[in-house]
Amino acid sequence: VKLVGTHTGLAVGEDGPSAQMIVDIAYMRAMPNMIVVQPADWEETVQATRALVDYKGPAYFRLGRPKVKGIFDSSYKFEIGKGRVVKKGSDLVIFATGIMVQESLVAMEMLEKENINVTLVNISTLKPIDRELVIDMATSHKAIITAEDHNYIGGLGDAVGEVLLTEQISKPFKRIAVNDQFAETGTGPQLFEKYGLSANHIAKAVRDSLQ
Repeated sequence: VKLVGTHTGLAVGEDGPSAQMIVDIAYMRAMPNMIVVQPADWEETVQATRALVDYKGPAYFRLGRPKVKGIFDSSYKFEIGKGRVVKKGSDLVIFATGIMVQESLVAMEMLEKENINVTLVNISTLKPIDRELVIDMATSHKAIITAEDHNYIGGLGDAVGEVLLTEQISKPFKRIAVNDQFAETGTGPQLFEKYGLSANHIAKAVRDSLQ
């Protein structure tokens, strides 16, 4: 069985809180044998769709509604269970998923003007998470941020945090996510700004983490 969820997160905006799914990653991650995939752009969506068709077992495919910019080209190779470094920096690492990869790239452009160099990692498989990549990036950077359009409970932040806890990796760690509350009707950018998910909030979290 392959389950596909659309209209996820606050990015869906105008459809209101009844359509803004912010808890799906949490309960899908908790379901035994279920894998959870969320692509970051069109190319990754196409490749992940094909990979899930071939995958033998239950899977949840999380898709958003808004149009997004392309990040990857045809040379990119999606693989279930593997993350990808989108951009390499040195000061701090951001683990992002879905539309928050796009939002993180905007934040990184802002930070580059302040000579802050950030590594961005796209976590497109939230379960099973790419433990080796998380460990490598966490141990080689000064601080860690996770970014997701989902409640902060049970999502990417918890998935990364579980790896850090198991491996006893102690670094400054901040989570960009919905703060356990439902939103209201509004545009995606408006809700991202109000509920702490926008590029401005990501940039601030980076600055605060490096102080």
